[in-house]
Amino acid sequence: MASAPPDTKDPDAPAALPYPDFLIIGAPRSGAETLKAALSATPGIWFPPIDNILAFHPAFNLMRVTTLRKLMKKELPLKNPFWLLRYFLTPAPTPKWYSKLYRIKDDTLIKGEYSDEYMTLPYDGVMQLHRVMPKVKIILVVRNPIDRAFADIKHRFAKHPKMPFAKMSKKQMVGVMNNDWAKTHSGYQLALDNWGTFFPSKQMFVCFHDDLMTDPQTVYKKLFAFLGLPKTTTLPELKPAQEKPFPVQLYSHLSQFYRREIEGIIARIGGAAKNWEAPAEPVQEKSKAVLRSEFKRRRPQGAEAPAATPPQA
Repeated sequence: MASAPPDTKDPDAPAALPYPDFLIIGAPRSGAETLKAALSATPGIWFPPIDNILAFHPAFNLMRVTTLRKLMKKELPLKNPFWLLRYFLTPAPTPKWYSKLYRIKDDTLIKGEYSDEYMTLPYDGVMQLHRVMPKVKIILVVRNPIDRAFADIKHRFAKHPKMPFAKMSKKQMVGVMNNDWAKTHSGYQLALDNWGTFFPSKQMFVCFHDDLMTDPQTVYKKLFAFLGLPKTTTLPELKPAQEKPFPVQLYSHLSQFYRREIEGIIARIGGAAKNWEAPAEPVQEKSKAVLRSEFKRRRPQGAEAPAATPPQA
């Protein structure tokens, strides 16, 4: 796996190079992809030919292989071949190489990147990304973590050769939702901690999947203001597709991670999260083991203490 781009010697040098103006960091199956589609169709905004560049993520090379396979299978449109050659032929990501991906003729355009795996970017990865792009704006879409995980397994296991979603038993379904992959990608609090350590709240835009469903134009109006688009920009009407929620009768079989995540988001952000239904409290008395975080991370100290949670959209 490739390491993140190394620190530059001159702290002022990265600012002179072109980088994305904003990053959509996820979460997967939360409505972030709809948000990206709406911004792609908005005048004044430019995105690279492919998503999930992940230059600062440990999974950079793995994602490149996955993208190449999709291109070979014609699952992705073959746009801008010269850009693709530059993307695929570098042996390892560096700040200079990364900036070349954002050299476009019209420098008046606002440049964006959609990489929903960045929600899982480790603390050290966020730190290195911040050193290269300290002024980049961050967009995070949050969804009821239970419904998000359920939608994700429906998507990822739709054509699974051994366990397709259509043939999953309830026990298998709950088991997949309780695994580390599903829980990590629903870990909004950890993402807010890691990204909020380096990026102040004024550089972070957090919106709810619920609001995209019920009032998308209000979300877009606030988002356009956040990105600095003209007030006259036409607001899109795109919203996520309606999906069946996770069966409530199976809530009691879910890991208590989901309850803690929902309670944490209600306490930190409130908003639409107040209407999320959480798994029931376990019957047994809570212990320190139950309350302890299921994910380890380097805890920031001193000057690296997390910034305030960004306001919701």
